[in-house]
Amino acid sequence: MSRIAVKIFLAFWLTFFLAVTGFAILLEALRQQEGLQPLGVFQQRQLDQHLGQVQTIYRNRGWQGLRRFSQDVETNRGVTIFLLDADGKDMLDRVVPETVLAFFTSTRGADATKMQQREGRTLLGPKVLAETSPPTALLLWLPMSPSDAPQLGSWWKGRYAGAQLGLALLVSGLISLALSLSLTRPLNRLERAAARLAQGDFDSKDIDAVALRKDEIGALAKEFGSMAKRLKAALDGQQRLLRDVSHELRSPLTRLQVAIGLASRKAGTASETSFERMEMECERLNALIGEVLALARDGNVGHESVVSSFDLAVTLRALGADARFEAQANEKDVTLQLPEHLMMVGNEARLASAIENAVRNAIHYTAPHTAVVLAAEAAGDGVHIKISDSGPGLPEDELEKIFMPFYRVSQARERESGGTGVGLAIAAQAVQWHGGKIVARNRSEGGLEIKMYLPRKNRSS
Repeated sequence: MSRIAVKIFLAFWLTFFLAVTGFAILLEALRQQEGLQPLGVFQQRQLDQHLGQVQTIYRNRGWQGLRRFSQDVETNRGVTIFLLDADGKDMLDRVVPETVLAFFTSTRGADATKMQQREGRTLLGPKVLAETSPPTALLLWLPMSPSDAPQLGSWWKGRYAGAQLGLALLVSGLISLALSLSLTRPLNRLERAAARLAQGDFDSKDIDAVALRKDEIGALAKEFGSMAKRLKAALDGQQRLLRDVSHELRSPLTRLQVAIGLASRKAGTASETSFERMEMECERLNALIGEVLALARDGNVGHESVVSSFDLAVTLRALGADARFEAQANEKDVTLQLPEHLMMVGNEARLASAIENAVRNAIHYTAPHTAVVLAAEAAGDGVHIKISDSGPGLPEDELEKIFMPFYRVSQARERESGGTGVGLAIAAQAVQWHGGKIVARNRSEGGLEIKMYLPRKNRSS
């Protein structure tokens, strides 16, 4: 379970358990403290024993003997004997406490004797003595024995204590677990859907399933699904526009290049520099159109990519050789730090294009007479790739934005850099398609480092 599910489960479980046990303890205490209960065997034996003694002493010694007997019993055994007439007056000249009088009033005329635990003592009675004059009712006020004392929570200290406690824990735990899962499972499905949405996957099965709920979470899922559909429609429209515009630009650009070539031959050497400049700009525009088409293609989640097993180390060595040739033309170099083999499953062409774009970007910005370092290593079930340069680095708030399509760190440097702001966006899309991550950070010794993490097995394999 997720952390929030565990927290909700524990909170519900603790609440239910405390509520159940607290309610049981309260009922037990109220029952023992206030309620009239039938006499147990031991209490009935005590009452009958005292009744027999009182009857015998009354017949032999009268009220005077009973007064002396009651004093001895109270002194030696802590038992107070009351003999109450119909008006509640004690015939042994004792002051009747309000507790005893209330018990006598509530039990007078009852078919059976009762017991009640009040103020730390136990009341037994009444038992009618018809032979006394006037007739009286016998009540005993006994010290409460440890076994009779009201124990808070005594419901779990009896014979079936373990079963009662286990049942309370089980029932409250099951209810809490059901409530916790009913709240967190749909949220977890929405979380997975949001993660896929961030990677460009607009599959709405999880969203549609949660939207069937008839509560606020279901309403949230419906709004989330509507948002995902609008985003997909907007992204599809953007990709169609990029493809259409790029294709439409390719044809007149090709004709323009042909016309420039013909005009250059007719004009001779006098205008050679101007025509070379025009051809260079056409080539740059053609390259930009190619990158835009690649971006639109790779950003399409429905695009089919061939997935196969390949040795990434071999791919990176070939890529590094081509990159070194380009770098040496500008007095720079490319250094490789690769293992002998690095097997993985994915789309080799897309990964090679992604890494090449990052390497070419590093070559462009690294300082002259320095080297771009391309390193890769296995890391558990994945692969870590690092591309480091010795360039000027980036402001910290720009590190995440460079993977956005057409984003440029400095608009003033567009002409100087010659870049299009598309290469790293293509790299990010390819890495995300493989279920990996790409980040950028400034190196402490200067320069920028692009780090890629790729799982060895692609999510589509």
